[in-house]
Amino acid sequence: MVAKEGVKAGEDDLARVPLQAIIIADNLNTKFRPITLECPKVLLPLVNTPMIDYTLAWLESADVEEVFVLCCSHSKQIISYLGQSKWVNEPNFSVTPIESHNCTSAVDGLRDMIKGDFILVSGDTVSDMMLTQALKEHK
Repeated sequence: MVAKEGVKAGEDDLARVPLQAIIIADNLNTKFRPITLECPKVLLPLVNTPMIDYTLAWLESADVEEVFVLCCSHSKQIISYLGQSKWVNEPNFSVTPIESHNCTSAVDGLRDMIKGDFILVSGDTVSDMMLTQALKEHK
């Protein structure tokens, strides 16, 4: 391994920051009421699959390694679902729910966890857009 000028071998690996994402599980939108009074929108099924699963699959396909799910209302249901979902044991892909009932912004409770560039997305995003290309252009 040839070290970059001014960088010792192995420092590059230590400096590598995993790509992170923040999913906002509750946008406090009232369009789906009365259905969302009992169940959060991110857990509503689309083709028998909760919408948050589409969002997580999309982020995983873009090589995101750490996902923080910001839960406000219905947080217990979302945390319970994520704890039993297939996302719990995915290698190289961690999903961490964050419960907050009094955030003033989407990133309030996550400020100390974010280490570099991150993706901010709504939990009901259903997309097959090539996110990796957009990230390359952004960087």
